[in-house]
Amino acid sequence: ERFMGKQQNTAAIGLSNYNLTPEVYELVPKEFAIEHEVFPVDKMGRMLTLGMVCPIDWRTIDEVANMTGLSVSPFLCSVADIRKAYEQYYGVERDESAAAD
Repeated sequence: ERFMGKQQNTAAIGLSNYNLTPEVYELVPKEFAIEHEVFPVDKMGRMLTLGMVCPIDWRTIDEVANMTGLSVSPFLCSVADIRKAYEQYYGVERDESAAAD
């Protein structure tokens, strides 16, 4: 995933480094987040940091921007990190988030 980050000029982040709050991760509906493999990480002003398995998925980025009314800053996240966040913050079982494969 580090290679992919350098390859696409996209920064990679580890979700475990962030203090994720309901105010932020509830900006994106759970079902949408799981289906599109994204997780809202941080909000500063009008900017939403969005962890994504595929941070060059512009259609999803646009959908999140429209949904939240915020500018979206995409970051690369590993599938494992995102699935762990779903379990921890959305209460989703591992097989539920794996169903999106």
